[in-house]
Amino acid sequence: MACRSSHDRRRDSADGTGRRGVLVAPDDVEALVTTLQRLIASPDERERLAAGARAVKFPAWKEQAARFARAWKALHERLFRQVADVARAL
Repeated sequence: MACRSSHDRRRDSADGTGRRGVLVAPDDVEALVTTLQRLIASPDERERLAAGARAVKFPAWKEQAARFARAWKALHERLFRQVADVARAL
């Protein structure tokens, strides 16, 4: 089960389809309680959600590391440009 921000428009599930998870607003205790009660009472729904989650294919560690490295490099370059712009303005 995932929490969502209050500005997230997807209301039904972590993947927007209802197959892989359930979204609950972080500040909505009643919704959390209701959702947990529903899942506790429904083994079929729990199994359906579990099967959907198991079906998700995640990238291999090597690919995930490469994605992280690219994101880190892009962030570093962006910050370096911003610092250089500030330094030139001085």
